[in-house]
Amino acid sequence: FVPRSTAPSGTSIRVAETNGNGFLSTGGAAGNTGGTYDIATDDVTFTVTAGISYTDVNFAAVQVSRLLSDGQQTLLPGATGFFQHTFDVFTTGDVVFTTQTVNNPSAITFPTILFHDVNCNGQVDSGTDVILTPTTAISLVANETVCLLYRVDVPAGVQNGATSSSVITATFDLANTSPTIQEVLTRTDLVNVNDTEAGLVITKTVDQVQALPGTPLLYSINYVNNGDT
Repeated sequence: FVPRSTAPSGTSIRVAETNGNGFLSTGGAAGNTGGTYDIATDDVTFTVTAGISYTDVNFAAVQVSRLLSDGQQTLLPGATGFFQHTFDVFTTGDVVFTTQTVNNPSAITFPTILFHDVNCNGQVDSGTDVILTPTTAISLVANETVCLLYRVDVPAGVQNGATSSSVITATFDLANTSPTIQEVLTRTDLVNVNDTEAGLVITKTVDQVQALPGTPLLYSINYVNNGDT
């Protein structure tokens, strides 16, 4: 990008970047302007001197990450439910996953575990898949996907109408940014307890939230029988 201006010497110039939809600014350079880049406003400001050609005023941006998708299931007392999620990144960095659950009634505890589904097969594989804790950081490169399985156990004897709502948070620190740029994405999984309506659960997910015409889309349809027949 080569800024051009007919402003007289001594004039203050501001060159700003406007990101496209779904992109995040990660930095910039003032080139030979002698000015400064400000990531907060994503712009370069400098003072013009007549007869100088200003070059190398650059801006950096990456596509924002995405966490898919919200889930909801109706389960029997004593049953176990699994929720699938995917976290896609388009640049290098480290991600940490955390969970926070609100139960109703609040005195009831729904045990939960978050797994890294390493081979993305939608099930927990002993010896391969690992439990993720708030201190487990996963290092990723551009265009990599992390598959998650969130397990919720419904206590036996819970009455109809009880619920458990969990928020899964992905905190992604982008590499090579100073100060560190951080993305925070969330999804919610809801469990409703009902011993008359629980049974076959069908969930459908797609690997892209938006796509150009002609782009292949991969749909995953999962059937789970939470009943006793």
